Amino acid sequence: MDEALRRKLAAYFTAPADIPASKKFADWIESDFEKASKIRELNAPENYAEYEAFKQKVLKGAF
Repeated sequence: MDEALRRKLAAYFTAPADIPASKKFADWIESDFEKASKIRELNAPENYAEYEAFKQKVLKGAF
């Protein structure tokens, strides 16, 4: 994962819940969504632990 995408993901993860998705993803381009497609797979109740681990790695800059 490149640094620009990691920063966009960090901004997404830290945005207040009441911010509309259209604003959270305003500066994203199609390739960003393709690269971050793993989030959709992880963002399901049965994958919660893995999703949270991914989120923490992004926020800590581990990617």
